[in-house]
Amino acid sequence: MLACPNLGLQLHRYIPSRVLQLSLDPDRNASPAERQRWLQALAQGYQPDRDLATGLYQRWQAFIHALEARHFEAEIDWRMVVGLGGNSVLETDLTLHRNYSLPIIPGSALKGLTRNYATQEDWEVTILDEQGQPRQRKKAEADLNRLFGILDQAGSVIFFDAMPLKGEARLELDVMTPHYPDYYQKNRPPSNDQQPVPITFLTVAKTTFTFAIAPRTPTPGNRADAALALALLKQALADYGIGGKTSAGYGYFHQVTNTSAHNSADPADPQEEEGEGLEEARAKARELAALTPEELQRRGSQDLLRSLTHMRSSAAQHLLAREIEQIHRQKGVDLQRKVALSNYIKQLLQQENTNR
Repeated sequence: MLACPNLGLQLHRYIPSRVLQLSLDPDRNASPAERQRWLQALAQGYQPDRDLATGLYQRWQAFIHALEARHFEAEIDWRMVVGLGGNSVLETDLTLHRNYSLPIIPGSALKGLTRNYATQEDWEVTILDEQGQPRQRKKAEADLNRLFGILDQAGSVIFFDAMPLKGEARLELDVMTPHYPDYYQKNRPPSNDQQPVPITFLTVAKTTFTFAIAPRTPTPGNRADAALALALLKQALADYGIGGKTSAGYGYFHQVTNTSAHNSADPADPQEEEGEGLEEARAKARELAALTPEELQRRGSQDLLRSLTHMRSSAAQHLLAREIEQIHRQKGVDLQRKVALSNYIKQLLQQENTNR
């Protein structure tokens, strides 16, 4: 059991002298092995107070529910480190909740990531409009300044800090080894005779986070903007990643399979099963399979999209999407002509393959 259960205090206030090895001799450095052993002990012994962490997560859920926020859950593919270059005597850092010492992803970082993705990529996503109908949104028609805001005007949506699901997180130790320390510390040219020094640091690994975006005001336009921002955030987390060392594979997320692609503002029901709604999806598939090719051709894209988005779990959505694709192929009906439906099914199946 750690003497101080708050990891933030451990990293910023209670660093052992053997790790820092304070000395009047500026050339005398702390032993890398001491730092590694200390951080390894912190990672292995990391266990936030369960009652405090659970209470924080429940209050956060109640808050986003009150503001009609849309939310989803996503898991880190491998590792993540947000705030690596933060102000710390260790020269490496990790962004933690100030009071509860839980790893978090600041809403400002998520907003910056989403805006960068939205401006750099030629995107097209399917969201629900003000009437609850599926609608294609393209970059060319989006007002990104209204969505994210400008210098003298706030954006139409609010990005919340992402929280570990149910207040549970896992830490792992990693290492980076600068090969030219004198180049960085003593302004000397890089050369192969310099001694590489391993630098260990903490990362967040295989942890599921909950992300939420709320309309700034409860108007139909702002609600639609929140749905758009949520869809863009999902894509940005999967394609760009967040935090430091993304070029080394850090910070990438995949959406967990028990989260619906178009969830409501209500907090997820803890009793909801991953396969909820599968029988409903199979029944819908049997109904489509009974149609003649001419009847299936006349079946509108919006009607089938509505059936997909109303499925109660992502597992049911994926099942129905595969069945719709297969039934159209078997009956010789060109699914590509139903553009919105075809694009949405591609997104669902691509998401399913990513999660596997």
